[in-house]
Amino acid sequence: MVKTSSHDAQGQMLGYLFQIERALFWLSELKAGGIVGVECGDDLVIKENVSGYTTFEQDKSSISTKIPYSDLSSDLWKTLGIWLDKLNDDSVEINSSYFIMVTNKKIPAGRLVWKLSKAESDDELEDALKTLKSTGAKHKGKLKSTITHVLSFKDDTIKSLIKRIKVFDNSCSNNPVFKEGIKQNMKIGKDIPFQNIYESYLGWTFSKVTESWNKKEQAWLDVDSFISLSNHLIQQYSTRPFIEKTIENLPITEKQINKHKKENFVRQLEEIDLSEEEKIEAINDYLRASSEKTRYAKEANVTLIDWRQFENDLEERWSAIFRPNSRLSGNSNVDKGYKTYYETMNHKEKLCGIQTEQYYTTKGAYHRLANKIKLGWHPLWKNLFT
Repeated sequence: MVKTSSHDAQGQMLGYLFQIERALFWLSELKAGGIVGVECGDDLVIKENVSGYTTFEQDKSSISTKIPYSDLSSDLWKTLGIWLDKLNDDSVEINSSYFIMVTNKKIPAGRLVWKLSKAESDDELEDALKTLKSTGAKHKGKLKSTITHVLSFKDDTIKSLIKRIKVFDNSCSNNPVFKEGIKQNMKIGKDIPFQNIYESYLGWTFSKVTESWNKKEQAWLDVDSFISLSNHLIQQYSTRPFIEKTIENLPITEKQINKHKKENFVRQLEEIDLSEEEKIEAINDYLRASSEKTRYAKEANVTLIDWRQFENDLEERWSAIFRPNSRLSGNSNVDKGYKTYYETMNHKEKLCGIQTEQYYTTKGAYHRLANKIKLGWHPLWKNLFT
């Protein structure tokens, strides 16, 4: 029995997740009525409703230094063989089909796959076929039978396939690999927490695929259901009394950080020996939470009563952690305070009865309370700061 290393298992899992992400991209790209199949005759099979085109896609994700689709790799030649077999048994109509190779790596410019991808004119197709044959002739190892099978097809059949091949890597200008394309396709604005929506997309896609496989059915995902899900999620966030901005949309300057290094909440962190990096992270959370609190006040969606309830809930939780930790034996006061701090911060509190999405909302509020000396981390914080 061949043992699978943890590195191999990680690679396989990431490869599968890459496939799911690609399926999700296609769902966001297609018009209503389209469907996407996962492992339905190829890694992905994409059927467009309006144009009637079908796309067959091979996905190769790698976490190693090895770059897929090299000139004499099994993933290239086996893919070509699979696609040529489809053409040969008349299961695919070439004029209404496309064939795509996708990888999360950057493929070197001189590789054969780029020649296949760019060939369109008769001369380019002839040159690509010639290069394919000369490349295949160089191999004498285990892949020989696969290469022989590919090159056994008629020249016209191979050229008809080459003409329909496209390759995408992580350097393509119109790159369909990354989730930013999904955000753009679904027209999700900056104020909507896309990461949360994206995770819901992935969860839905994964659930649909595994549900089909558990029933021994093919995993086909339809665009209409995906659009309904997306509309529901966007509406859900749009009707919330507040929507937290992502960290990327709340940049903090070095000047702002330096201005707050002497605040009470930072001094409290110094009493439990937090590193400089940890203190800067805390200042970032404090500033982001304060900025959002000000924004909510201007928009009048979160009331003073809501904030009081939010902070009361935070204080209750802090007290439930602080009291037992402060009585631990065998630990220094600094260690007790450090433990209390991290146990307390690993939390997202509800605001207005709604679960917050960003950690800085809760963390920043705790720092705000610590700044007002309403709570602390060191067991003797009251003696030290009042």
